[in-house]
Amino acid sequence: MGADGARAFGRGAREALRERRRKEESVYYFPPPVQFFGLELDVMEADASKGPHWLGEFQRLAGKSTPAPAPPGPPPASPAAADRRRRHARFRPEDARIQVTPDGLLAAIGVGRENLAREPLDLSEGGAKVLLSRRLGVGAKVLVRIEIDKFADALSASGVVRWCHQSAKNPSDFFAGIMFTDLAPAEAKKIAAMRDWFTSSKCIKLRRMKARQSEDLF
Repeated sequence: MGADGARAFGRGAREALRERRRKEESVYYFPPPVQFFGLELDVMEADASKGPHWLGEFQRLAGKSTPAPAPPGPPPASPAAADRRRRHARFRPEDARIQVTPDGLLAAIGVGRENLAREPLDLSEGGAKVLLSRRLGVGAKVLVRIEIDKFADALSASGVVRWCHQSAKNPSDFFAGIMFTDLAPAEAKKIAAMRDWFTSSKCIKLRRMKARQSEDLF
């Protein structure tokens, strides 16, 4: 091989080496960061014409990042919880006398008319919370009578025991919730009048005055 042939062979070898390096460098390169499922990732991707098939799928998914799920809201109120909401504002009937007697056939003929109530704790058109001398079963039917001297009148209603539990402080006391059944409109008006008085500013002032007088006695 002559000198010209050797030089031509060397140039061809160098060109082949440069072409090989160019091809190798074009296979992998570092593109800008890609957003994938809310995270910024540095992805080394291949040449689109020579890279593996998974790269195109990855790029497609990365371009459609899934938004973060919204925080869970409060659970919807159950029907039972909605039923427990009071439809009438309750108040404490002070200086009131109350009678709670079992309702039924024996009570109608005057048997078992024992007054089980000790004190009314709150009252509304829907029912009353009462302090009793003994436990009554849930579902028991009762007759309720409340008297307040200021009104010179009495409130009478039939009711059913919704709950009853023993006092933690005094085992001889029992708290009961009584729901009125078929309350007459006239009786409902009496309860509304009582609420207007016991929640009025005048009544509140009198209550505070009595409390201060009681403190002065001791």
